[in-house]
Amino acid sequence: MSKPAFPGFEGLHADIVGASGRSPLPQPKGAHLWVDGTFHAVSGLDAPIRGEVGYAWRVSQRELGKICGLLDVRALGFKGLRATDLAPLAQLPRLDRLSLTWLPKLETLDGLRALTGLRVLVLTDFRKTTDLAPLAALTGLQALAISGGIWEKQPLDGFDALLGLPLQELRLAALATDPLAYRGLARIGTLTDLWLSYNLPVEVYAWLHAARPDLRCDAFVPYMKVAHMTHINGKDVMVVGHRRPWLNAAKDAKRLANYAAEWEALVTRFRDDLRQENDRT
Repeated sequence: MSKPAFPGFEGLHADIVGASGRSPLPQPKGAHLWVDGTFHAVSGLDAPIRGEVGYAWRVSQRELGKICGLLDVRALGFKGLRATDLAPLAQLPRLDRLSLTWLPKLETLDGLRALTGLRVLVLTDFRKTTDLAPLAALTGLQALAISGGIWEKQPLDGFDALLGLPLQELRLAALATDPLAYRGLARIGTLTDLWLSYNLPVEVYAWLHAARPDLRCDAFVPYMKVAHMTHINGKDVMVVGHRRPWLNAAKDAKRLANYAAEWEALVTRFRDDLRQENDRT
């Protein structure tokens, strides 16, 4: 049996849920920390805590420093981290998996540079910074997820910082960046599993598939059937790509065949272009 796609992210999410003893939802007041299922009010922390997995909610810059000075875990998740600097995370010697969600005040990712032992990193909704350059220092990183928030896309300057990393799993969702920047992902030779939002220009998927046919990515198709969506006007097929429609597999068979032909033509064209470029070099 082949390995499941994105085991790094699925494992981290499951561990964080387990660490909080339930689905990681907010508590009424103040900053809170769960470690291996045990709850701690951050205001009352006064002794070292060692465990495997921690989850913290609504933490300020000062509280981040306090937590990192006392905590020793392998995996850690934050939601609603109201810090401008992540440097305190360097105090966690065993940390190798980190999830950061909703960082409304974060101004730079520089604080991550020292976390060279990280294997898995999830970054969600950190809109005040667009520069991924600090991630280039994470030379052990195997799985990375970057996404925007529920209502706003995450702006990014591009993906150049990722090209030298030993990434195997990469998830990119709800991002505002130049579509041509995605082509650089083909140069990550270690990459095996890629997940992309389904609303990118179709040329992004076709070019990447032509350049890296070995990559596993469910968006490398002209369309996909989504059976549980049939209750929405009977439309059960999503055509992949920006401003592409939802269709019905039976009623719209001809249109779907046209989209499939367009997809094959794009992949073939890009494959020929790449072959010619290689011949010239």
